[in-house]
Amino acid sequence: MRYIRFKDPDLKSLRLSFIRAKSQAKYRNQTWDIDFDDYLDLWRVGDKYRKPGRCKTDFHMTRKDIQQGWSVANVQILNRSEHLRARMLKQNG
Repeated sequence: MRYIRFKDPDLKSLRLSFIRAKSQAKYRNQTWDIDFDDYLDLWRVGDKYRKPGRCKTDFHMTRKDIQQGWSVANVQILNRSEHLRARMLKQNG
């Protein structure tokens, strides 16, 4: 599905964040197997797309296993504090 213009500001913002995330994965030589429709589905669960950001209560997309690429099966939407807690537990055993 090809999206050219969005009148809905939420969709426009999600499209921009999708392009940025995909470009960042390419820059880091990570595989990216998520299309825009899957990206929308991931973010729309629980209206998480309304609160993305960098604060500890804001949501962002992260990989479950950082050794694997970006795919629907390997990503989750967490708030920043949950993500940092999970990473610390994995690092410290």
